[in-house]
Formats: sequence, C-alpha cells, structure tokens
Amino acid sequence: DERWHTQKGNNNTYCQDNDLTWLSWDWDKTSEDILNFTREAIAIRQAQPVLARKYFLTGLPAAEGLPKDVIWWNPTGREMEEADWHEGITRCFGMCLPGSALQEMGHDGNPRQSDSVLMLMNAHFEPVQFILPPHEGEQWTLRLATTELKLDKRRTKNFQLSMPAHSLALFLAPSLP
Repeated sequence: DERWHTQKGNNNTYCQDNDLTWLSWDWDKTSEDILNFTREAIAIRQAQPVLARKYFLTGLPAAEGLPKDVIWWNPTGREMEEADWHEGITRCFGMCLPGSALQEMGHDGNPRQSDSVLMLMNAHFEPVQFILPPHEGEQWTLRLATTELKLDKRRTKNFQLSMPAHSLALFLAPSLP
C-alpha cells in the first residue's frame, strides 16, 4: 500500500498536506527487507498453483483416493475438528494445501502441477509450539516467514517448532505424482 504508508490509521487524508500523506522515498534496511519479502511472496504465489485455484476450496477430496483440497491443522499435529473452531482460545493453526489434490487443467490443456503448501499462523501474543503435519513425500522446507524462526535442522517424523507471537510461516514440500 504505497510502500507501507499507513497514514497513521487515517483513511481519509485527501485534504491533508502534511506527513500523513507525504511519501518518504528514503530507503533503509527495513524498506529493503519489506521489498524482498513482498517479492518472495509474489514469486511463491506465481510458482504454486494451489495458491491460485480456479475453484473455491471445499475441504473435500476432488476425487476418490485424493487428499482433501484444504486441511486445517491443530498445533498438536492433528487435523482440526469442529470443536477446535469453537474454542475461544484457538489463535494458532495451520492450513495445508496438498499439491496432489489439485485437479485443474492449465491454459495449455495440461494438468497443473504444484508443491504442497503449509501455512502456519499464530495470532496469539505468546509463542506456540507447533508439530508440523506429516507429508506424503519429502519434508517441509521453510520458504517465507514474517519473523525469524529457530528451526532444528534435523528432520524428524514429528518435526516441531516454536511459532513466535503474531507470526506467519509458509513451508513447501514436493508433491508425489
């Protein structure tokens, strides 16, 4: 939004001629970091068709033998249940978009191929321990995070990480054909 120009929360600054509407063209480390983060987010979205579907997500398999098109994960490493959504404390969860569930054709008439995408979100004011869900193929690889994540480089079946407060992390894993 105009290079993170917040207007200090004022959404009606058309008649202001002061620092609320002036744009700073000075680049600093934060400016460069935000630009690089935005470029990476755009590149991931362009490279992963599961993030640009032609149809709405249903939470159901597209066909027999395929995973659900979207799977919601509890921090304990299990799929979210209906009761989880009604808990007032649910502030951290994951969303998995399995690449193998994508059953769409591209503009060229060939099936669209995508990696699986796992997005972890923590809206809580404290860090939350999160067990990453299992994946059918290779392990999850961190591609984008809104804050520094301390990741154990060892890969285990129940790979666990501490999701910092007010953060988002995006992981990719190759899908099996």
